Amino acid sequence: MVKVAVAVSIVFVGMAGPVATAQDAVVRVTGEVVSLDCYPRLGESGRGKNHAECALHCAKGGSELGVLTDEGLYTVIVKPAEADELRELVASQVTVEGVRFDQDGARFLDFQSIVRP
Repeated sequence: MVKVAVAVSIVFVGMAGPVATAQDAVVRVTGEVVSLDCYPRLGESGRGKNHAECALHCAKGGSELGVLTDEGLYTVIVKPAEADELRELVASQVTVEGVRFDQDGARFLDFQSIVRP
C-alpha cells in the first residue's frame, strides 16, 4: 500500500504545472502586444491601433499581456518590474525573447527581454 501511495504522489507532483527545464531554449517571437482581457474575447476588434487605448487601460488595470504572432497567441509571463516596459508597447509590433513552453494547447513565453533594433 505504501508503494502505491508514493507512486501516486510522484505523478501528482509531476503534473503541478509548466516548468522551464535545462533543455528549454531561449526563442524570439515577433508580433503585436495585446491585452488578454481584450483579444481573446473580442477577436480582431480587440487588437490594433484602434483598440490601443482600451488595451492599455486593461493592461494598466492588471490584465495579462500576450504577443499575437503569425503562429498564434503567446501568453507572456513577466515579472512586475518588467511589466511596465512591455505594457507601454500594447498594440505595437515587438520582438521579445524568452523561454517557450506549451501547456494544454496554449503557448507561453517566460519573458526575458525586448529585442531592440
